[in-house]
Amino acid sequence: MHGKGNGGGRVASVDKRVPDLGPSIWALHLGPASLGHRHRIRHPRPRRASQGLGAGFTLIELLVVIAIVAILASLLLPAISRGKAQARKIQCLNHLRQYGVYLGLYLADHSAYPAGYLGNVRISDPIILHFHGNPEDPKSVSEARHRQTWKLLCPIANRRTVRWYEYNEFARTLDRYEPYLGLGGQMNRPPLARIEAIRETAVVAPADMIAFTEVVSWRMVPLDLNSWVTEYPRPPRDRQFGLLNSGNSRFTDANYPHASGLNQVFCDGHVEFRKQEDLERDSDRNRSRWLSDNRPHRELRTLRGTVPR
Repeated sequence: MHGKGNGGGRVASVDKRVPDLGPSIWALHLGPASLGHRHRIRHPRPRRASQGLGAGFTLIELLVVIAIVAILASLLLPAISRGKAQARKIQCLNHLRQYGVYLGLYLADHSAYPAGYLGNVRISDPIILHFHGNPEDPKSVSEARHRQTWKLLCPIANRRTVRWYEYNEFARTLDRYEPYLGLGGQMNRPPLARIEAIRETAVVAPADMIAFTEVVSWRMVPLDLNSWVTEYPRPPRDRQFGLLNSGNSRFTDANYPHASGLNQVFCDGHVEFRKQEDLERDSDRNRSRWLSDNRPHRELRTLRGTVPR
């Protein structure tokens, strides 16, 4: 708007536009919703019950997991079983090593091997009777004979094999007793009729003669009879020939304490694990390791295959 002042002078124009009051006044009138998405108020939506849970396994996925676990178990279980069998075999070797120590102590005291008989009673394990029994006490003799309260047993955990160790009386399964070639003692002729201990010097090769051994067992089935039989490890030909009344008998496979073999301790105290194929080999060395003169003596026939009782 323009006007004239006094004396014809110009009057300055006046801007009548609305002054800029900033965004605050608009915010006051328009509310927060008009200030942009950044300030917009959101109201929560109700959740579905299924949205709070994770996605589940499908049946196919579950079957795949089960199959993987089964495969891993089939791979691991045989290894665990072999490890346990190896641990039992090592523990058995340690027990026989203690037998070797006991035998060395006995030889140092008596210069002879312990007799396998007390009077006319056979003691399968004379080491027990000497170190953990009383030969004058019948109860102690019975406990030694049946290995009661004796801890040095093979730790095998099956019923197919026996757990104890047998003294080397292999020569008593042959057809001649004189001169006696085992360790259990020489039977004198009447009127003495007693067992004479084998002198230490009678064993020609202590490092190559068996002192104590685990035994082989198998089931003999003559007709309808079921029974267990134990024997010293020997070739199968001699084993079946040596059993009395074996004409109508049938035999199961031989059961070795450690599946593939057994443990033995020798007269010098060292121990060996011997495999089945080695034990069943019909060789002169295998046979001579049972006899004190370290000779095979093929002329001596096998009268019986079972362990003497």
